[in-house]
Amino acid sequence: MIVSTCKFVPTVVTKISAVQFICGGLSLAALVQFYVIARLTQPLLMSGTLDWAERLRLPAFIISLTLVASLGCDGLSWLQRPRHLAWVMGLTLATLVATYVAVFVLRVWVPRLPTAWDMALFLVTGLLAEEFWFRGALFSLWQRMHSARTTVMVTALLYGLSHWQYHAFGFTPAAAVQIGYTFLLGLVFGVLRGQTRSVWAAVGLHLAVNLIATIATVITR
Repeated sequence: MIVSTCKFVPTVVTKISAVQFICGGLSLAALVQFYVIARLTQPLLMSGTLDWAERLRLPAFIISLTLVASLGCDGLSWLQRPRHLAWVMGLTLATLVATYVAVFVLRVWVPRLPTAWDMALFLVTGLLAEEFWFRGALFSLWQRMHSARTTVMVTALLYGLSHWQYHAFGFTPAAAVQIGYTFLLGLVFGVLRGQTRSVWAAVGLHLAVNLIATIATVITR
């Protein structure tokens, strides 16, 4: 009887274990994905004198797109009308206002984008890489096992902590500010992902946030 029970493990348990394993692996990889990818490919794609954090986003974008296409295709579907449209619109507007204040008034975070190439990567490939990874593949995997609230919280926390790599994992005030700032953004992006069942609303708001930061970079040069 014991042999029989062990031999015929329910298929659903096997599937859940596989999802948990993949989800855990991608969650850990999310914390260092740009750092590791940049370090491994830097000798092939750029000179050693250039800043990896600002230049190398394309390989991460390709990997993230592959992940979301294979693990979270539901996130690539077109937007669905939010169940709480007015609330979502208010949250979006509040995020844009808060970003404007943070960047132009408090100046808590302004990226260093010295060239047009850096701006393009910041606004396009880097942005899509993050959204496909966090609100795409990871969000789809986490919501298979947990509630919507837990999924939003966990992916936002991972998203915030992933920005620690841009500070070489040092314990600095700048790192703490960026982690906290991006965690809050991750919460908003996650809510949009859950409400619209698509990554595209989060992509649009993320693009608007990055545009504000890019404008600040150009103005303050």
